[in-house]
Amino acid sequence: MTAAEFRTDIWTGRSVIVAGDRANRPQTVSKPRDHSVDSQISGDRFESELDPFLEGREHNTPAERLALRQDGTSSDERGWLLRIVENRFPAVTSLTDSSPASAKGVHDVVIECPDFRRCWLQFSVFEVARVLTAWQLRVSQLASIPELKSIQVFRNQGAAAGASLGHSHSQIISLTTVPKLCEQRFQNSGGFFEWRAAEISNGQRIVCATDLLIVCPDASWVKGQIRLCPTEGSAVWDVPFYQLPSEALLVLSQMLQTCIRVVRKTLPQASFNMVLNLPPIIHPNGFPWSIDIMPRTASFAGFELSCDIPIITMPPETAAAEYRSAWNECKIELDEIQDMSSGICPPDFSWQQA
Repeated sequence: MTAAEFRTDIWTGRSVIVAGDRANRPQTVSKPRDHSVDSQISGDRFESELDPFLEGREHNTPAERLALRQDGTSSDERGWLLRIVENRFPAVTSLTDSSPASAKGVHDVVIECPDFRRCWLQFSVFEVARVLTAWQLRVSQLASIPELKSIQVFRNQGAAAGASLGHSHSQIISLTTVPKLCEQRFQNSGGFFEWRAAEISNGQRIVCATDLLIVCPDASWVKGQIRLCPTEGSAVWDVPFYQLPSEALLVLSQMLQTCIRVVRKTLPQASFNMVLNLPPIIHPNGFPWSIDIMPRTASFAGFELSCDIPIITMPPETAAAEYRSAWNECKIELDEIQDMSSGICPPDFSWQQA
């Protein structure tokens, strides 16, 4: 048997238990099937009939706040490639709410395509970069609102990860407060660099290292977690996320799609969360940006809920080794892409703010 061990994240101070032998425990309780795979399934036709995000159903969503539109088209009508609208069922209350206990903020939905597709693996690299560009633009807009203090950008892919609609979309929640975890990351910003150096020195958990470091963190919060972040000393990458140039976004899109592919190959049918980690608004350089892909192969059980310490049944070293073996087979090549200058924002289209 392999001994279970405590691991503590250098950056945040959060602890996990890595217990690989628990993966071999008997499993007699069946798990419900998650109909959220990125490939088309038989339920797509029915689901698309009810889809409020399709082009031509703009009346089913609140007014758009930002959109990539064909020139000559108007807000909230056909002719768009991506829209950002207010979440009809927000997790926060309006900034004008006067209740002292209210969780005030702004909750956006990024509708990532006009047709029914589920996942970025059904997108081109350009389309993924288009989503990242929309995140940049909206983050810049929200950062200019004085009341807001922090911004959370995330995707929930699959029911087990919290998704309620199949149409490919992401979300942005901006708060008038700084969440505890974000504050911890800022207060211990030096811990990020210490963590990154330790991962590079160790080497076992690195999946790929170029100008971007792709690694399964030592104290992964879930089985198979992947983190993408800048490596040290790259002028292109060592800037706030919203300042990354288009060329960098294309490379990041390629790497994100490849990471999702290796997760799918290693952990078939897994739902996942994708989280963009950003510093507080007033400290845009408070710590480097990073993106975590968090497969959801199991729910948190009683121990995790009682003490906030996850039990990880696949050591990050094992996950990284499996991901490395799948990397070349799954890698999406940018060399095949032509006309990179116009791919993110095609001719006759422009970003329009309502």
